[in-house]
Amino acid sequence: IYEELEKMGIELIYQNDTLLTQNLLGKRLDCDSSSFVVKGVGHELDLPLALVLAPEHAFLRWGGEGEPFNIDYGTIRSDPFYLNKYRLEREKPPVSNGVYLKSLSDNGFLGQVFSNRGVAKKAKGDLDGAMADYDTVIRLNPQHADAFYNRGIAKEDKGDLDGAIADYNTA
Repeated sequence: IYEELEKMGIELIYQNDTLLTQNLLGKRLDCDSSSFVVKGVGHELDLPLALVLAPEHAFLRWGGEGEPFNIDYGTIRSDPFYLNKYRLEREKPPVSNGVYLKSLSDNGFLGQVFSNRGVAKKAKGDLDGAMADYDTVIRLNPQHADAFYNRGIAKEDKGDLDGAIADYNTA
């Protein structure tokens, strides 16, 4: 699927743009938007793919027959690759409590979509809209540390320092 995207002229790059539609229109997909597209195609083909999060990164995991493996911009990678790259330890939080390197459920996947939209709303100055999206993320995936952190930033920007501290502590 990644090869087909590249054949269509779509670049697979790191960028600081969270909106899938803007990424598609610009033919430039980053880690999460490319994962969203590939997961969507995989869903239509009945492929067992799950979104997985690492610090400031997203990729897919094959969960079908055989040993699970990770697909990152079309490259196969193992969990030890991410443990090493991000200096994570399997037995310590945030890995052991499911924040990172966990195959997300469909609700967790949808939560990441809302998280991206919340980031975009915050960038436009829509703090209430961003917080509503982060609330949805937390309802869908209570282990989504970035949603608590980003909601804390929005609360801090609105002057709710106690609420911001509570979210930062949870994150």
